[in-house]
Amino acid sequence: MSLFAFLSYAHADDDEGLVTFFVKQLQAEIRKQMGLRDFVIYQDRDQLAWGQSWKRQIDESVDS
Repeated sequence: MSLFAFLSYAHADDDEGLVTFFVKQLQAEIRKQMGLRDFVIYQDRDQLAWGQSWKRQIDESVDS
């Protein structure tokens, strides 16, 4: 079973890598607690541009 999640956050909050660290820790804990092999949290690291279709970008990233 594979599960996916999306994390919405302000990129300025990840200047020191704290959000990225949190995502990795959360993924590991959910895998452990639920006995999952795959659990992915989508974290946009490249920043979606103003006016860009964020829904399509997220859907494509999760699908891949």
